[in-house]
Amino acid sequence: MCVTESSAKRLRKAPPTRIIIDTDPGIDDALALFLAFGSPSIVVEGLTIVCGNGKDITKLGANAKLLARVAGHADVPVCLGDAALDEGEDAQEVPVHVHGEDGLGDCAARFGRTEADFAEFHPKSAAQFIVDACSASPGEITLVAIGPLSNVAAALTLCPELPQLVREVVIMGGAVHGELRGNRTPAAEANFVGDPEAAQAVLTAGFRSVVLADLGVTHQTDVAALCEACTQALPDSATVQMIHAVCQCFIDCYIKTFGASSAPAHDVVTVMYMIRPDLFTTKPARVEVELQGTLTRGMSVVDWKGRWRKAVNCSVLMTVDAEGFVHEFVAAMRRLP
Repeated sequence: MCVTESSAKRLRKAPPTRIIIDTDPGIDDALALFLAFGSPSIVVEGLTIVCGNGKDITKLGANAKLLARVAGHADVPVCLGDAALDEGEDAQEVPVHVHGEDGLGDCAARFGRTEADFAEFHPKSAAQFIVDACSASPGEITLVAIGPLSNVAAALTLCPELPQLVREVVIMGGAVHGELRGNRTPAAEANFVGDPEAAQAVLTAGFRSVVLADLGVTHQTDVAALCEACTQALPDSATVQMIHAVCQCFIDCYIKTFGASSAPAHDVVTVMYMIRPDLFTTKPARVEVELQGTLTRGMSVVDWKGRWRKAVNCSVLMTVDAEGFVHEFVAAMRRLP
């Protein structure tokens, strides 16, 4: 995709977009956070933590603190959501081998995570932080949700007017086009099946703009390509050294365990859209989430042709310029320690 010099200058001159990232810090979350911290077009107002890549909310919060510190943004607020509910013996566990036992490829201690990272989080809950920040700056803050949508749904319960206060919601979740129907169950993507009621509540709440990055677009990206390009361009960068180390677990799992040809940079897609929307094509659609199906609970269902006669509620990301994606990621890493 060609970007002219004049359009690039306009992108650089645009005022920074204020965002809150709702995250369950595993490995692709880490890359998404580094991209956000390295972009001059984004200001990260806070990190709200949700259970997803593991059920220990304090461990996920500790990972967020470590990642922010490595990126030179140790002062960013980190707010915990509710701890995961006990879903019973039949609940399907997120396979820890994807992200390692510590959520960061078993490299967290090596790169400086300490016991202090497990304490002294922001006093507000994740949901309250979202509500208060958006209420204080109506129409100015975008929510970037890269885990289950539990915190955003909880914020909606606290403040039903939230859809009128939020600038935009950008979600990594679902599977609405292509052959990729699910990665947690045969029918459902992990973030949506992690809390289907929350996903349905957020998609149907009436936010003024919802952008959906589903498996169809995230599988057009490649974590190994990001690692290789960063390592070649910035071999002495502390951030890049961490990226190279933590991503090996993720890449090996996809290729050796799942038999995939590459490891998709799922969560990175949402932040990249915030920075470079010109790298993507989109298509409007109505998307909702199945809540009752014995085999399909958590499945994202898309009405491309308007047969439900309901208003469009999403802009679905359809394609991404993979080369531009890698180039922009490396450019952001140049701005980090």
